[in-house]
Amino acid sequence: MTGLLNRRGLDKAAAGTLGSPTTLGRPATALMCDLDHFKRINDRLGHEFGDEALRHVARVLREAAGQDNFILARVGGEEFALLLTDVMRADAFAFAEKIRMSIAERPVEWAGANATITMSIGFAATPSWHGPVSPLLARADAALYEAKRVGRNRVVLAREYLVEVACVRGQVSGE
Repeated sequence: MTGLLNRRGLDKAAAGTLGSPTTLGRPATALMCDLDHFKRINDRLGHEFGDEALRHVARVLREAAGQDNFILARVGGEEFALLLTDVMRADAFAFAEKIRMSIAERPVEWAGANATITMSIGFAATPSWHGPVSPLLARADAALYEAKRVGRNRVVLAREYLVEVACVRGQVSGE
C-alpha cells in the first residue's frame, strides 16, 4: 500500500547493506517510528482515511530520506523503520527531529477531510557497525516505547546511548 519495504524486505536490505565489507566499522543508526494515536484516526475518519495517512507518511519519509544511505520500511500497522548508514550521530538525530516535525506540520488531506498526525521516534546509533541489524533495531524500538510512555511526538535516544554520553561527560559515578 505504501510502496515501502516490509519487515522481511528491511531485513534483506539491511543484511545486504550493513553486511557489506565497505559498511563494517562505519556509523549506523536505526529509527523506529510510530504514528501517535492512529486508532483514533481510523475510528474518527475511517480506515480509508487511515490508509491515506499511511501513504502520506511514506511520502514524507521518502522525501526526507531520498539518499542512497537510507533504508526505509513499513514494519507494522503504523510503524516505520529507517536505517541510516555513514551518517554521524548528531546529523542522524537532527534528521529524526526533522521528519518528526515534517509529519506534524503536514496534515493529511483526503476526500474532504483532514487531520494532523504526530509521530514518536526511537533512536539508536553506533559509531562503528559490526554484525546483524536486529540489536540496533531492538534498541530503537525500546526507545520508541519510552517516547510513547513520556508523552509522544518526540525523539527519544536509546538508553545505552544516554549512558555512553554521561560516561563521556563524566556524569556517571561509581565507574
